[in-house]
Amino acid sequence: MLNCIRTLAAVALLSATSFTADAALVISGEVQEFAGAGTYTLDIFGTAVGQAETIGGWNISLDFSDPNLTFQSVAYASDYETVLPVASGSDPALLQATDTNFVGQDFALGDTNTLASITFNAADLGAAPISPVLFTDAFFGGVDFSLDPGAPGLALTPAAVPEPSSFAVLAVLGMVGGAIRRRKARKAQKKA
Repeated sequence: MLNCIRTLAAVALLSATSFTADAALVISGEVQEFAGAGTYTLDIFGTAVGQAETIGGWNISLDFSDPNLTFQSVAYASDYETVLPVASGSDPALLQATDTNFVGQDFALGDTNTLASITFNAADLGAAPISPVLFTDAFFGGVDFSLDPGAPGLALTPAAVPEPSSFAVLAVLGMVGGAIRRRKARKAQKKA
């Protein structure tokens, strides 16, 4: 329960920060509902804002110090020929991808593309914050980037719990459905 509260507090604090797109590329992590202990695969995304970009290489650090999460593996976007293998259990997980053919991964203005898919084991709710280190264009010139404060890492969140009013609506629908079924059954008995 304490981990759940810590995770929610961290996500709320980071989400409360105002989002300003002052960079050409905004980095974000996927957030998914926790469905029980097991293996999860979540993505790291890049979104072109302000202008289109072609990314030739990047370095990202993922903080797996949360005791509920254990890094397993990374699958990089196919645009990159040279990638840094990362050992299972690494903390931090240092990710690096480079396109040595000088073509790069294209990001049209407003496009969101997957940079890498991260597989990890989760024992409970948790988060792995992203720390972007470096992004370059196809010819290895620097690209301005920022981290999306609304999705600053990979995170497993608690399952949504319906509000009491939702339960009330479901109860009323159940009663109406039951009444209709009983009425049809009575009519069928009278005809027989």
